[in-house]
Amino acid sequence: MSGFNVPPEQVPIGLEEREYAKLMLRYIMIPKYRQYLTAQRYSLDLSATNNTPGALSEDQRRKLALALGILTGAMQAQELVHSAQDWAFARLLDTAYLASSKLDEIEKVRQPKQVLTGILSTLGKKAIESLDLVVENMLLPALGLPLKGLPNAKNAEEFYAAGRRYLMAGLLGSAESCFKKCLELDRGSPVGQAASIALRTQIPTRKMSPEAEKKLMRVKELLLVKHLDGAVAAAREGMRAFPEDFAFYTNLAALIIADSHLDEADTLVGTALRLFPDSEEALLVRVRIDIITLRLAQARAATDRLQKLDPQNRKAQSNLDIINMMESM
Repeated sequence: MSGFNVPPEQVPIGLEEREYAKLMLRYIMIPKYRQYLTAQRYSLDLSATNNTPGALSEDQRRKLALALGILTGAMQAQELVHSAQDWAFARLLDTAYLASSKLDEIEKVRQPKQVLTGILSTLGKKAIESLDLVVENMLLPALGLPLKGLPNAKNAEEFYAAGRRYLMAGLLGSAESCFKKCLELDRGSPVGQAASIALRTQIPTRKMSPEAEKKLMRVKELLLVKHLDGAVAAAREGMRAFPEDFAFYTNLAALIIADSHLDEADTLVGTALRLFPDSEEALLVRVRIDIITLRLAQARAATDRLQKLDPQNRKAQSNLDIINMMESM
């Protein structure tokens, strides 16, 4: 892979503790659990020996443990996404930067998850063949979302929450309508400001066609039934059919990182950012790739852009903490 500093498939022996610490962060972000655990074992062996070359300070070890705890929790939750348990959070968890407190929000979709699990258990193999029907008639209603028109929301907060759920389903047009309704009802409040930021960082200027949105929903549907190869294929089909829609590039990049296709993912996210420079989702994938490949200056630049777009963005702050930690090692 030309020009990339890629974590090795086999964890090297004889590195300093700080080098194993960096590898642990990089492996868990791909994620490659076997290599992560091996690097952790080597690091623990070194930390048990006093005054070894390249040893971490106690403060560095504490910060590393915190960062690994957050990232491990996020990646474990991502595994649940891919096993059809937490589909509604797939778009967020693909970035692997959720703070640990944010993970608790998964419990808020417990009932929809139970409904969906029952639906899929009943349908079995027919689920993949009838996914359009499942999503239109069962999935979105289970999440409290109509396929057409605005949800039955009563205030700005409910419209904002519905907009976020539409984003997770790949329905950008419906999400945009909800965020605009939120602004109409309460522009000056914190939720109104959040809706304004969402319109800037989640909704591209170029509108997706209904056909493109349907294809993007197909990607999410295939994730729902743990058909990852199908999700990759659907994203590639969407990219070919709708080359000006950033979402297919971003979703495909996030999907193939786990298979170590970092060179292709890097190219894909570059295209996504050319099409939609302010995309939070694409910027987070950009940072993830850059940290994995130790391009920390690029990761910092993307994180700075995220914070300028949304000064309260907690995922951006988590990124910055990890970048600062890796630079200090």
